[in-house]
Amino acid sequence: MMLLLPLLACTGEPDPDEFEPPVRLPRVQVENPARGLFSSAGDSVMVSGTVTQGSAPIERVLLNGEEIPVEADGRFAAALDPTPGINVIGVRVEDTGGERAVAGLSFHYAGERRSGTVVPDAVFMKIGPTLLDDDQADLDDVASIIELLVDDPSLTGSVIGMTVEEEDYDLEVTDFAFDGADVDLVPRDGALEIGASLYDIELYFDVYGKGAYSWLSTSGVATATECLITAELVPVGATSLELQNASASLSGFALEIDWVPGFIESWITDWARETIEEQLATQMESMAGDVIDGYLDSFAFEQSVGDADVSLTLASVDVSTDGLLLTLDGAAEGFEPDAANAGSLRTDDSPPAWPLSNDPFAVAIDDDFLDQVLFALWTTGALTLEFGAVEMAVLTGEPLPPPLGPVETLVLDFRLPPVIVPGDEEHGIALQLGEFVMDIEREDGVEIIASINVVAGGELDLVDGELAVSLDDRPKYVDVEVGMLASPDGLDPGDLSSLFRLMTPTLLGSAADFMPAFPIPAIPLSTFGSAPELQGKALVASDAQVEMLESGWLVVSGTMVVADE
Repeated sequence: MMLLLPLLACTGEPDPDEFEPPVRLPRVQVENPARGLFSSAGDSVMVSGTVTQGSAPIERVLLNGEEIPVEADGRFAAALDPTPGINVIGVRVEDTGGERAVAGLSFHYAGERRSGTVVPDAVFMKIGPTLLDDDQADLDDVASIIELLVDDPSLTGSVIGMTVEEEDYDLEVTDFAFDGADVDLVPRDGALEIGASLYDIELYFDVYGKGAYSWLSTSGVATATECLITAELVPVGATSLELQNASASLSGFALEIDWVPGFIESWITDWARETIEEQLATQMESMAGDVIDGYLDSFAFEQSVGDADVSLTLASVDVSTDGLLLTLDGAAEGFEPDAANAGSLRTDDSPPAWPLSNDPFAVAIDDDFLDQVLFALWTTGALTLEFGAVEMAVLTGEPLPPPLGPVETLVLDFRLPPVIVPGDEEHGIALQLGEFVMDIEREDGVEIIASINVVAGGELDLVDGELAVSLDDRPKYVDVEVGMLASPDGLDPGDLSSLFRLMTPTLLGSAADFMPAFPIPAIPLSTFGSAPELQGKALVASDAQVEMLESGWLVVSGTMVVADE
């Protein structure tokens, strides 16, 4: 202490021109709505909070770019008209000294569907005439699959050994063969017409008499140049097609019998012809019906996406000149979240009108269903990602410099489920991300946590049969509000917020690659039968165009081709 006294005496009074007190920054705190809130549908949401003056008086306060009034005690409140989905709130405070403070947060509005809730008529699907029958030999249409199955030994095998019992006679088929088949499927309003031709038919049989004709035992062969089988598949109930009015007609029919009394020869001939026509019609009816049933059933599927279970269930089926028209109910189930009122969106926009598209294949997906899939994934934690220093450098393009780095770990955590909405003139979609928390742990143990709230333009594309998100990482197409949840002492939170705003577009463009994709159902050809040509193959969407309509419905249109499973 004695040594300090002379030193203090020599210093004198400080020169006020040389001493500048540290600048105190303004502060802003948003108290309502709570960060990461799930808000039920209502008229409006009140945004309120407190502004604290720093070294200079407050000049103005902006809410999402619009100036709002502030009370003398620093309190502010303003009504916000929310829209369904993620609503981003950005509050900016500016003082007369040129300093500022920012707060960014978001809330989820009008989510009603809990995880696993069925979304009625979530998917509309058109299977056009060329996918039913394109008059080509490849297996990308239903008619070609039926032709293959007709030619398969299973059809002839199902006829051989068949016994037709009448009052006086039994006819047993001992062999059956034909030389090729041709199947035509023509959709009409209200029915799918089936025409099938079998060529150069040979059917060998034995006839056994009964009762008064028990002495009769003979063999024969029936031949025909063609058997034309016709039928109609007609919607019955909501979700099935029933094959009706099946009939067969033999052309060029001839019958050779080893021996039979002359007085019943013509009767046997007529009886054999009618029996053969009836049995061929029955067999074709069963086979074609099974193929169509399998075809319809294949569009209803259950599949795991991450730890979420996604399912589609056939809700209705109809037939018109545009082809088969299907609607399916959808559901995506994850875990039950802890947050109150947590649920995916429910909107009432009408689906596009049939036939959806002029392409052979078209599927319209309700954005409510897409959002429920994202919501289910969110509940499972599948959207929480952790990266090390090397992976972080890949995401951002280079290692993060101080004060954010050097980085030990980075955790990306979606505190609210992502929401997909229609985009602008530049983009097919907009992806809303609320409370997208970036938790950085530096190598020195310091933790920096920022809440990123984003609306980013992008596209949905069909990649390997799955809908995948790609985002436009150009800064002018990414609207960002940042809230600092933890920052090192001595660093201006506003400066850190600006750093996160700068790095967010690049980070989002890369992070989108880690988001799970939504599968478009493929149809395994093995569903239709055991023929070797059907094994390991599937019908998949190809040459697809993806468009999100203003109504929010996503339309994927193109064709379907055969590919390896």
